[in-house]
Amino acid sequence: MKKYLFFFVLIINSFNVFAQTHDNDGIKKSFFKKENLFAGGVTGFGIGSGNFSLAVGSQIGYSLNKYIDVALILNYSYL
Repeated sequence: MKKYLFFFVLIINSFNVFAQTHDNDGIKKSFFKKENLFAGGVTGFGIGSGNFSLAVGSQIGYSLNKYIDVALILNYSYL
């Protein structure tokens, strides 16, 4: 669990590295934009012959551009 927490903190801190870049006009231009954040979740339920499954999950992410997203996804499945 400590490895996952360390990785998550490392990713969050990497956004701060690019947070204070300057534009040509001398105005600070931020790499991190709130409008690029997204969050979501999923639920699942299944019943079969002698089987039962239940799943829940959540995600939070950031869109780098139109085609590339980076997200942290946590899922739990009970079978």
